[in-house]
Amino acid sequence: MQNNTTDAFRAKIRDKLIAHQTYLKTERGRPADLTNLDLSGWRLPRMVLRRANMQAVCFAEADLTEADFSGATLVLSDFSDAVLRGADLRGADLRGARFDGADLSGARLDGADFGPFSVESAFETPRRTLSEGAQNASMRDASLRDASMVSARLVGCDLSGCDLAGANIEGADLAEAVLVDVDLSETVGDAVVGGGSAGHGGGAAADLAALAAKHATHVKTNGADGASLSVKRRRFKDVSAAELDLRGARFVECDFTNVDFSGAQLDQTDFRKSTFQSCVFAKASLRGASLRATTIVECDFTAALVDALGVSEGARSKTSFEGASIRETRFDDATIRDCVLDRVTICAVSARSMAQAGVPPLLLRRMTIEAAAA
Repeated sequence: MQNNTTDAFRAKIRDKLIAHQTYLKTERGRPADLTNLDLSGWRLPRMVLRRANMQAVCFAEADLTEADFSGATLVLSDFSDAVLRGADLRGADLRGARFDGADLSGARLDGADFGPFSVESAFETPRRTLSEGAQNASMRDASLRDASMVSARLVGCDLSGCDLAGANIEGADLAEAVLVDVDLSETVGDAVVGGGSAGHGGGAAADLAALAAKHATHVKTNGADGASLSVKRRRFKDVSAAELDLRGARFVECDFTNVDFSGAQLDQTDFRKSTFQSCVFAKASLRGASLRATTIVECDFTAALVDALGVSEGARSKTSFEGASIRETRFDDATIRDCVLDRVTICAVSARSMAQAGVPPLLLRRMTIEAAAA
């Protein structure tokens, strides 16, 4: 790998860039080929690299403000911590590219492909070694505020911690994308998720239904098809999960507001550290579910089944509310047996409702019952 700071190297790249501008103006010759170069830290604001071939190029920490990469081939390139404010990446091939920590505020990404790229054999790039197999694109902790991502393909892309406030995700494909600690409530438009949608408006309902459908297939085929549902730090508001089969799914540190779980199959579902506000669990099955360290406010467990679940010969998985905070919640006619209530903090109204549902006094005494407000 050449030293990217030498005069000879810079002159060589400058000549290639000039030749590329000539190509764009005259359509003579061919696009610039900058494959596998280290351009980390370079300042290339407003540079026009439209349709250029830049596979496996390292642009880490580069200044690419308002640069034009539309239609360019940027497979496996590294834009970590780069500045791409207002850049044009429309229609670019960005499969397997890395944008961790990059600033893409106001960038145009319409129709860009951020999907996985299959590497046939291991090889070296300027900053990383790529092993054989599928390489997913990554945009961890990137800023995409006010970016346009209409119809962008983000299949399997890691968007953990991304700031998407004001971003237009209309028609973007987020199937199997990693959305840990991502808030889609301030986005514009609805993205496609496995045939459903997610994002602004009513999209979250279709998102949850689509994820549940894949999960149900995964359970029924013993993992041969579909995809196991495992999400963290997601928000679900004003949606219905009624009658859905979510057995064994994971919703860790999620926020559920006004979600209807009526009749849902939630056996062994993991809701650890999640918050439930005004949710309905009427007639839902929660055998062996984990509600440890959850916050449950003004929810309805009427006629729900909260019991242990036999998971193997001689073994039982108990529904656990350990460490939960329960307030203004109804358990009318619920079946509550053989569950864990250690270190639960519960208001007097909810405790009475639990007692009326048949929770033994011995279990009730394990909980801390809050005194009624004066």
